[in-house]
Amino acid sequence: MTAPPVRRTLAVVAVLAAATGCTGNAKGGAFRPSGQAVTPSPSAAREVARFPFAPDTQVVFETPAPADTVQARVYADFRYLFAAYYYAGQVQGRDHRYEDRLVGTERSVFVGTLTKLADDHKAPWGTVRFFDTQVTAVYGAGAAVETCVDESRFGTKDARTGKPDARSTPSTKKARYRIRAGMQRGSDGVWRLVSYETDKLPDPMAKGCQH
Repeated sequence: MTAPPVRRTLAVVAVLAAATGCTGNAKGGAFRPSGQAVTPSPSAAREVARFPFAPDTQVVFETPAPADTVQARVYADFRYLFAAYYYAGQVQGRDHRYEDRLVGTERSVFVGTLTKLADDHKAPWGTVRFFDTQVTAVYGAGAAVETCVDESRFGTKDARTGKPDARSTPSTKKARYRIRAGMQRGSDGVWRLVSYETDKLPDPMAKGCQH
């Protein structure tokens, strides 16, 4: 079986990009739009709380922090990146904290997506759920993270009116997938995203994320 092509835009980035026509190529008591409640881990909730999301937007990291202190720092910086990224989308790219957590071409992809999103007066809306997250390896200044993502209740809205875009929420089959990310520790001790792959159905790697 041939694996799907690797994407340079993370699928969570691509959902926003699809609403704006900006896509990449090659090798994340709150509002809940529908379905069951989602519960963030306490440590993740503290990180997300740094960003004042609108009541209709929620970024949830369900997996608790690892007991290992190094792995916990990797996971914390991974969470911070995505919370900061979604918040930047909400405020039309005026918050730039997410940019510090990206290295190389990944930075230009994220920035470009949010620029186009703001130009089209779009903003994130709904709930995006990160779950079954693991720091699968730490090797010196490098680390690997795998996570499942559920975007079945996530899409975009008109940033001016707050009205959700009815067709922006993906089907359940396409909305749950796996991210495999490479992280690199800088001289300041911060872990930043340097590479990633996404696995969607029918790729076997995505099957474990269909819940």
